[in-house]
Amino acid sequence: MSPDTPSLLLSVPRGVRSPDDLSVFHAGAPSYMSPSLLGWVWSMVRDHDLEGYVQANPHGWKFKRVYEATTMNDDLMLDVVDSILQHLPALDEAGDYVTQNKLRVLVSALQSILTESSSAFAVDFSHGMRLVQRVDQTAEQASSDALARVGHASEMLKTAWSETFKREADPSSAYRDAVLAVESVACRTITPSDQKPSLGNAISQLQSTLTTWTVATIGDQQQASAETLLAMLKMIWANHEEHIGADGAPAQPASQDEAEAVVFLAVTLVQWFERGLVKRV
Repeated sequence: MSPDTPSLLLSVPRGVRSPDDLSVFHAGAPSYMSPSLLGWVWSMVRDHDLEGYVQANPHGWKFKRVYEATTMNDDLMLDVVDSILQHLPALDEAGDYVTQNKLRVLVSALQSILTESSSAFAVDFSHGMRLVQRVDQTAEQASSDALARVGHASEMLKTAWSETFKREADPSSAYRDAVLAVESVACRTITPSDQKPSLGNAISQLQSTLTTWTVATIGDQQQASAETLLAMLKMIWANHEEHIGADGAPAQPASQDEAEAVVFLAVTLVQWFERGLVKRV
């Protein structure tokens, strides 16, 4: 290791942060996080022979040395970290035992750096490995429960979550895949014999037979749970039609706010259907 190559620091010195920093998520790479983050990058590059990959990678960066890339600006440093994570082999039982353990240690070190630095990003494992925006722990746990299930809806939710919260978010794709996840479970429950399943058809069927449905028997005469379910499905579907350009209208791109809202809503709806909470009275 050359004298100007940083070593891997597993924690961020607490003395260089003010107490206020701990309650705020930082979108970039604050000065107190940069040395640790740079050390992590160097460790990955050295141990996994990634110098050439970082110099000429899919993002189109051109750098003579990794150090030049990681010290240019905050966003670029995080881009390099994100790109390295996506390039690494998966953390699973199929890999070489020594390599897998080494990867787990290094990825855990990165998580510690990001957490202790109050970074707005964390490592996500739902679609390989990549940096994603942090979300509320309660919402994240709910999504983890839904994503952990096996099936088409779960796979679509994983994709939608990744597209929503990755560094280069794709709100329109996220919205589409969240709708497909809901469509998968809703049609299986509400219109199981439909030869061409569609969330629109499921909504129509639910609306015409509303009094025969319930969500875990929650509700009363003033607000039946099936009405709430119908309103949630309608909200997703109406906006989906706008974004795909239904009835000849031009397609409108989804915003980041819309994508986040529909993904969180889709997590709840998929849970309701998959757990059998939506049922006939």
